[in-house]
Amino acid sequence: MVDFHNFEYKLILEIDGPIHLEQKEYDVERQADLESLGCKVLRFTNEEVLLNWEDVKAKILSVLNDVNR
Repeated sequence: MVDFHNFEYKLILEIDGPIHLEQKEYDVERQADLESLGCKVLRFTNEEVLLNWEDVKAKILSVLNDVNR
């Protein structure tokens, strides 16, 4: 299960908490599997989302704009 998925743009957002520090190999394999299905995966930490929301939003919008080209 992913945190957020937009089917139209095939965009997956993963918001990583502390547990992801312990499962880096799993995350790399899982992301590769998702990308093999044609999805773009963006990863952000909890802290990025909470403390730098404007930067996170800008990155998401940038990817969405690239998809629309």
